[in-house]
Amino acid sequence: MKKFIVLSLFGLLIMAFSATAYAQVEFKAYGALYAGTIWDRNFAGQAGSIASYFASPWGPADHGGWDKPTAYYSSYANIFFEWDSGKEIKGVFNIETCNYFSGRNTAPWHTGGVGEGAEFDTGLWDTRVGETRLRGAYTQFGVPYFGIPVPMSITAGIFGMAVRPPFLFANTNGAGVQIDAKYDPAAFTFTWGKMYEGETYASDDSNWYSLEGRVKAGNVTVGGYVINNNMNTYPIPANYSDVVSATNPLDNANIWWLGGYADGKAGPFNFNFDIAFDTGKVRDNAGVFDDVKYSGFASQLRITYPWEKFTFGGLAGYWSGADLKKTDRNGIPGKPTAYDGSGTSSKVNAFVYPAGDVEWVIWSESMFLGGTWASLICIPQGLTGANWNYQLSRGPTGGTWIAKLFGSYMVTPNYKMTLQGLYIGDTTKNGNTMGNAVNSDGTARDDKTIGWELALINDINIYKSLNLKIGVGMLFAGNALDQNVPGTNTNQSPKNPYMVSSVLTYNF
Repeated sequence: MKKFIVLSLFGLLIMAFSATAYAQVEFKAYGALYAGTIWDRNFAGQAGSIASYFASPWGPADHGGWDKPTAYYSSYANIFFEWDSGKEIKGVFNIETCNYFSGRNTAPWHTGGVGEGAEFDTGLWDTRVGETRLRGAYTQFGVPYFGIPVPMSITAGIFGMAVRPPFLFANTNGAGVQIDAKYDPAAFTFTWGKMYEGETYASDDSNWYSLEGRVKAGNVTVGGYVINNNMNTYPIPANYSDVVSATNPLDNANIWWLGGYADGKAGPFNFNFDIAFDTGKVRDNAGVFDDVKYSGFASQLRITYPWEKFTFGGLAGYWSGADLKKTDRNGIPGKPTAYDGSGTSSKVNAFVYPAGDVEWVIWSESMFLGGTWASLICIPQGLTGANWNYQLSRGPTGGTWIAKLFGSYMVTPNYKMTLQGLYIGDTTKNGNTMGNAVNSDGTARDDKTIGWELALINDINIYKSLNLKIGVGMLFAGNALDQNVPGTNTNQSPKNPYMVSSVLTYNF
């Protein structure tokens, strides 16, 4: 009996201390739910369309969708669970359901090693056979003071890594460690990520490194960064069987990005300026083919001017394009050049984004470049529509230059209307960025205009946390969107792409 009483008291003490400890943990749940409808023609956000690829490999017969109107419904969720222990420690768990379009009960759209089958898609009719995706699971904590007068925090686990979004590397989720240090007015961020491990006993892994520094001076924040993709296996295999062997991976890549930026206010104008360069090599692991050298640059300036209920602005951006006499569409060693196939890839001057970048769905200056908010596409397209997150990608903008003007008006406190117009030009040499038209001799045709875009976007706050966005846009197609008819030296011009999109978002 005495033993029972002692054990009971001991149990009560454990419960009391446990309750005290757990009482200090604050639980939060937040995120967003999305639902939308899309009606479009020849739009960038779908497989088999025009502008979603570096150069569309599809002819008019692909999926039967060429020049035909399409319509679909899509919905997905992005949910965070957070446990805070004061200001020093928090744990975060982030899940996402992904829906290409509802009713997608089979997997013909993502095959050939991409690793995305219907079993991963919540667009299935019986959603119980779909899967929810893990986006994040990490711990973030403040580093105790050990005589270092610089506040520091560490993030470890699976988390979103981003460097200067939406211009560059935009919140790809992966496993790694991040260190943040702040010493007013300066701040620094170092990130390491494990992109691919392969065999633990072989040097076949791929790693991500980035270092960013920024300082605030008055109304302006100035920063710079360096990023390195050190990839002993390139592209990152979609499946284990894609690796030739543990000691003989596909290719190697060592690519660097150097960039700078400035955000701030000059008089009544707000501005965001970015510039970045990429450089490095992709090497054939077997040493049979020559290296493919990368060297591209990009710059973007965005200016806005608020005036009463109006906001006026403009954007100018340039992203270098490849010379297709020097590379294939993907910059892979040993592949025939895209211009006429007479040589092999040696140099890529197009500006490219790091492997795994989700720039396609973050950069939303246009309704038609990439899978923007308007398409509700939660998985971006890649260089040629496959393996988007396993290799370098031109993103939505590489090989283009853009001039944009826009104006917004707050019709009511809960309704904003925006009108925007863009000219989208082609910077690829001896070929086109998005089209793959050819000359009469079969060589790649070089055109300058991708198109003129005109769009009207309406933002309606139904409630404080419930927003409805409706966009109507048309891209007046230029010659640089023309497509080659497979097996011939003739081309076909697409009808002007258009889109009517509605997206309902509940933030909680």
